[in-house]
Amino acid sequence: AMTATDVAPLVAEAVRIRESTDRLDKMMTDLCGRLEIAAADRNRIVNDVYQTSLIIAISLLAVALIIGIGLGLMIRRAIASPLQAVAAKASLVAQGELAQDFHLVRRDEIGDLAKAREVMVENMRQRIAEAEQKSQEAAVQTEKAPEAMAEAKQAQDIAEQGRQERLAAAHNVNQVV
Repeated sequence: AMTATDVAPLVAEAVRIRESTDRLDKMMTDLCGRLEIAAADRNRIVNDVYQTSLIIAISLLAVALIIGIGLGLMIRRAIASPLQAVAAKASLVAQGELAQDFHLVRRDEIGDLAKAREVMVENMRQRIAEAEQKSQEAAVQTEKAPEAMAEAKQAQDIAEQGRQERLAAAHNVNQVV
């Protein structure tokens, strides 16, 4: 059987274990509190990073949209406007208006198109000038045609008269023989 002297060290050990358990429980409670605070801090940090990332993404999207609109306007000015000008001048050519010069100095396809249009208009001007010159020459020849026809008729009449005279002379020679 156990005596009081035997139980006293066991009770002291149990009290010491109980105190250690209480300290461990308090430390665990402190640790859990600190972990909850750390988790809350991490959640705040994650939320802050998320909000910041969202703001950055929206800002980048807005900047990209502004750049896209700016590039679109620049492309319109660089390509569409000159093409519209070339098309407008081509419409004038199609309507027969060749007097207007159109010089667009560019080192790209639009410049090549404008240059080709200028060459075409110049060629058309030359062909029209040649046609007008030939038309004037034809008009002069047309004016001379009645006179030439009269001369030809007169020459034909003289030739016919000569032929008739030769026939008559040949007939007279035949009668003499």
